[in-house]
Amino acid sequence: MPVPFATSLGTAQFDAGVTEFVVKLRAFMRARVPDDATADDLTQETLLKVYRSRASLREGDRLEAWLYRIARRTLIDYYRKRRPSEKLPDSLKSESPDDVSTMRDAVLISTIRYMEELPDAYRVKLQDCCRFEFDRHGKVIGWERRNPRCCD
Repeated sequence: MPVPFATSLGTAQFDAGVTEFVVKLRAFMRARVPDDATADDLTQETLLKVYRSRASLREGDRLEAWLYRIARRTLIDYYRKRRPSEKLPDSLKSESPDDVSTMRDAVLISTIRYMEELPDAYRVKLQDCCRFEFDRHGKVIGWERRNPRCCD
């Protein structure tokens, strides 16, 4: 029966070997998921699996290949969990251009009313923090933060 590689190396050597690949492992995850936070979570989950299953690493196995095999399985599990179990009703799949326009108008009117009801001090603060861009019909078509310390 083969001796587990992690046992024959010793804990310190195994830890050092795994630590050497953490940056590469994180980059591997980041290239395959939509954001940094998810990549961080999946990297951490992979490392937990690595340490929990270190006894399964046998002599002759390459540590890097073993780590990436666990990382790939972690990614597969992540995407399987995200797969929707039910289809959306057709009525929820997309809105017509008229529905989008109606929603945009309602949001614009609500925003203007909200801004008008704000006390002067808050309205000025909001205008100092954000710059809004309107189209020729007065609809908001964009915005940008004027002051990076606002809205944190």
